[in-house]
Amino acid sequence: MQFDARRYDNDQAVSIVIEEGRLLSVTSLIDPPGDLPCIAPGLVDLQVNGHGGQEFNDLDLTIEKVSQVSTAMDADGVTRYCPTATTQSFEMLSHAMRTIDEACNQLPEVARRVACIHLEGPYLSPQ
Repeated sequence: MQFDARRYDNDQAVSIVIEEGRLLSVTSLIDPPGDLPCIAPGLVDLQVNGHGGQEFNDLDLTIEKVSQVSTAMDADGVTRYCPTATTQSFEMLSHAMRTIDEACNQLPEVARRVACIHLEGPYLSPQ
């Protein structure tokens, strides 16, 4: 796939080639058209409690629901994120972390997006 765009950081017009899901080349355009879309790196969200009505603090959280949340953020430009389990019971936090871990282990599309699990207390330290 090849397309032309303007870089977000310097407004330079470039031609981009992607093959088999990998960036192959980025070259400057000599005589670019005036109306090109902007292109930027994917966004990284460090604290995602949920998305689209689905929270990670949910005893009904499934691997499929983690996958839905993970891929839904593509539309907003989020390519990596930290699913967040907020302060809750041990049962809730354990279920959330276990389910997110299983989703990462079973689904490559989730593993590519999840940078880490953001765990909020109160079980982190006795101090």
